[in-house]
Amino acid sequence: MLTVLSQHTSDTNRDRAYADLRRRFGNWDEVADAPLPALAKAIRRGGLGPTKAVRIRAMLRGIRDSVWASCRRVQTRSRRRRRSKRASRTVTCMRCT
Repeated sequence: MLTVLSQHTSDTNRDRAYADLRRRFGNWDEVADAPLPALAKAIRRGGLGPTKAVRIRAMLRGIRDSVWASCRRVQTRSRRRRRSKRASRTVTCMRCT
């Protein structure tokens, strides 16, 4: 996140943009689902808000999708173990609890 926000700006403005982003949105899922204008407005102090908003949202959605995909694979394996009557160890990610 900080790498994207730091492009073409000073460290001070990057830190301000990050603080504004965290203050405006409660969690990373909210950022990933935010409309681009709202996201751009939240990070505008870092400069290039509209461009960075597109990149940040795409990055967060990609991370979220890969986490959910791996989570579904873990849950599928756990169900298969239970069906086969072997000792089952439940493994879940933080998002599933």
